[in-house]
Amino acid sequence: MKKVKILHTLAFPNLAPLLTALTEISNSIEALEVEVVLVTTEDEAAKFGFHGSPTVIIDGRDPFAFIEASYGLSCRIYRDPFDPAHRVLGSPTKEMLLDALN
Repeated sequence: MKKVKILHTLAFPNLAPLLTALTEISNSIEALEVEVVLVTTEDEAAKFGFHGSPTVIIDGRDPFAFIEASYGLSCRIYRDPFDPAHRVLGSPTKEMLLDALN
């Protein structure tokens, strides 16, 4: 079973599209457990490995993290590796999530 933890803050709007993408791909993944965690303090951000809202943790690791990324209560951006222009997004696409889950 794949365990997905979604870390987010209330201040940033990209949780809903991420949850929609996870719902849409859930039929493609045999067993997927999703937990949504609200991060409210800088201490929690460091404890959970929160690189901005939303952060996706799959089986204990952040597959989209950059080495130089810091922890904190901020907005997070993602670059789409499947888009030729590598557009900047507020949350991972379905393709990005499927790739990270496989």
